[in-house]
Amino acid sequence: MISSRRIARLAVAGSAAVLAATAAAQQQVVKPPIAQYWIDVATHSMAGMPEMPGMPSLPAFMGGGGAGAGNNHYGNARGMAPGRWVDLALHTRNKPSGSEATHAIPPGMQMGAGLPLMPLAAGPAPDREPGEVTEDMREKPTGRLLIYWGCGEAVRTGQPRIIDLSGDPQAFGRAFAGRYAPDRGARVGPGYSIWPNEKNRTMVPRGASLAGSHAISGEGVPASMKFAIGPAQDFMPSIELAASGALADSIALQWPAVRNARAYFLHAMGSVGRDMVLWSSAETPDTGMGLFDYLSNATVDRWLADKTLLPAATTRCAVPKGIFASAGEGARCCG
Repeated sequence: MISSRRIARLAVAGSAAVLAATAAAQQQVVKPPIAQYWIDVATHSMAGMPEMPGMPSLPAFMGGGGAGAGNNHYGNARGMAPGRWVDLALHTRNKPSGSEATHAIPPGMQMGAGLPLMPLAAGPAPDREPGEVTEDMREKPTGRLLIYWGCGEAVRTGQPRIIDLSGDPQAFGRAFAGRYAPDRGARVGPGYSIWPNEKNRTMVPRGASLAGSHAISGEGVPASMKFAIGPAQDFMPSIELAASGALADSIALQWPAVRNARAYFLHAMGSVGRDMVLWSSAETPDTGMGLFDYLSNATVDRWLADKTLLPAATTRCAVPKGIFASAGEGARCCG
């Protein structure tokens, strides 16, 4: 299975500042924002599959949900299901319980005049303390992680990096502790208002466009919370990633350039016996799990400089020969 994703995040804040005079001088006192708003936008795709509104997110699918409008849940923008996804989150300082609000959207979204944001209710308390180890978590990992990296038909000298999971219970976590982008998104919980929600789970149409004027209104929301989204921040088209070659051979990957793309990162994984095989297009031995996230322009530029990401002009790459030779149906290439 070949998959790709393009994600972007926008944040809007309305703030207030007052000047307090003292006997000695004037000191600026800055209050927290009156309201904060987050928009998470994503385009996910799988090779050979068109964008298909109605596919559930990975959490929804694992939970038994099928396709359909009832499975558009907050968090789908971070999932892997094909299609276009939007998550909206609002926090207002003067309404601790959350505000019922409306996000007025441009006609190009093809979803009506606006999207309703509803306060998130408190969920049930967890059945165990954070970090508590239960009986079903005590089993030690077995097998190995075999980590390969770099585009090319042949395995490079010094590869793979091998991590024996049976010798050190913490090895698995350290293996995936590579590069990552600090999360500056909404830490959604009670007091936040979100969309999709119980009131509205409308799927984003395949041809939807965010470009145009947007406005947020509701109790505790400043009237100035209006903004425009331009073409550069709109949904990207799905990447048309194609793969050729058997698992025993070098797998050739190619794709047409994607409009507005700043960089690319490819990732493949599969199981060979009791071993897990990981490959990435990076020039460094990073598993790459932390790269599938919202990246700032500065982070993209830094990771381009150290060749963790492929330049935007790249349109082809090769997976080294034979690293998934015995993976069979356990292989997944390439995200």
